[in-house]
Amino acid sequence: YDACYFGNDESRVTQELVTKCLNVCQPRLCCFDSYKLESSCRATVGEDECELFDLCEQMITDDGGVVKTFIELDLNEFEEDDDSVHESSKQLIEKEVYDACYFGDDESR
Repeated sequence: YDACYFGNDESRVTQELVTKCLNVCQPRLCCFDSYKLESSCRATVGEDECELFDLCEQMITDDGGVVKTFIELDLNEFEEDDDSVHESSKQLIEKEVYDACYFGDDESR
């Protein structure tokens, strides 16, 4: 549990956390329907055993694979689904690039 827990604290999502979590979770990723790389083992190992590994489900990507980097985990868990948030972020980035790169007629910049 401790190996995979980061709560709502995005700063705790590190490569070390991903590595530790995968080491703990790998044998029981088959407990989750979303895991496509192996057939379900829930019936074999039992509900109680699988429930012990609930936090491991965060290590499964949307396409049923396994998270390998802290960037993937961060995007998987903290990515905003709201398009307006993405659009405003895009606009902020464009403004920052424009402000940083535009010098107009001022050749001294």
